[in-house]
Amino acid sequence: MHSALPTRRRHRAVAAASAAFVLLAAACGDSDSSESPSTTGEATTGSTVSDATVPEVASPTELEVNPDCAELVSSPNVSAIVGDGPVNAEAPTDASVRFYSIDDADAPAAVVAGQEISALAVLDDVEAQLVQEESLNGGISNDRGAEPGSYTTAVTAQTLDILVFESLVNRELAARAIVVDATACEDALTRLGAPPAGFDAGFLERVVARQAAVEALAADLIKGEALEVPPCVRHILVETAEEAEAVFTRLDAGEEFGAIAMEVSTDPGSGAEGGVLGCQPLTQWVPEFANALAELEVGERSGAVQSDFGFHIIERIDTIEEWVGTAEIEAKDRALQEWAMLTLPTAEVEIDERIGTWNSESATIEPAS
Repeated sequence: MHSALPTRRRHRAVAAASAAFVLLAAACGDSDSSESPSTTGEATTGSTVSDATVPEVASPTELEVNPDCAELVSSPNVSAIVGDGPVNAEAPTDASVRFYSIDDADAPAAVVAGQEISALAVLDDVEAQLVQEESLNGGISNDRGAEPGSYTTAVTAQTLDILVFESLVNRELAARAIVVDATACEDALTRLGAPPAGFDAGFLERVVARQAAVEALAADLIKGEALEVPPCVRHILVETAEEAEAVFTRLDAGEEFGAIAMEVSTDPGSGAEGGVLGCQPLTQWVPEFANALAELEVGERSGAVQSDFGFHIIERIDTIEEWVGTAEIEAKDRALQEWAMLTLPTAEVEIDERIGTWNSESATIEPAS
């Protein structure tokens, strides 16, 4: 729903990292708070897991695609084999760009709280991502090296970041005895949205399975939390106080609010929707609008409220069902981010120095250069 008016910022989904883990960027503190709606209240995140209480958990290399996700996506695995992909004949051969290759796979790429992530698992993911990228964009990725099975340390570190996060998520799931079920997979598909044309179905299965694990953890983190849907509102915007008074006269005569909004509101986005703006935190509205809305109960209407946009007639309305899902997503995002901010900086992570080094402050891998 597009309205130029009361919102200063708009909610956006947290950016995907390497076409996987939609929540990874936010969990690592990389989301742009200036673009995300401010919210109140704290999510119930539970405690992080200590090494003493963690049962043996399979590393990402040993985990299979969740069968529920496989059934939902219903596709073959991505046909990417490390070393069989194309090479980049234009890749620099001097020390200006560092590469990591299958020849370096003689040691784990990382060890996360005692769990190894194999170099081949990382390279397999890199290859799968580059196959997908090249399928969509054409050409050969600049992240490929001049030798088969070699990739820039930048893309290798980026991919290993995802697998480190995956390993920590899997540990937490196991400690909480959480099963990644069909509901989590459905949530993952909803969160990821429709893939672009030409998106490899096998690669999508891999991405959905990982995102489903994140969704399952996030759902458990907010279990028992009362979801607070922000106030839902509709309005009619006019240019002058006289026009606002004319609207009140029509409302008092029994005319329907939505019909008047569609006829006279100068806000084209909400006007076409009968004045409905949706459900947003008060911080999303300009101050005059927010202050008036804060005073209203459901079904109540404001007087004429002047802002830089004109004169608003504001009515608080019942909760809109579709926005309940939005509130749940935002609660999950907050809970997961809080969990990650506690877990990632203190995680025991060792990275093969040929790939890069672990920065505990940013909770990311700095590529070898």
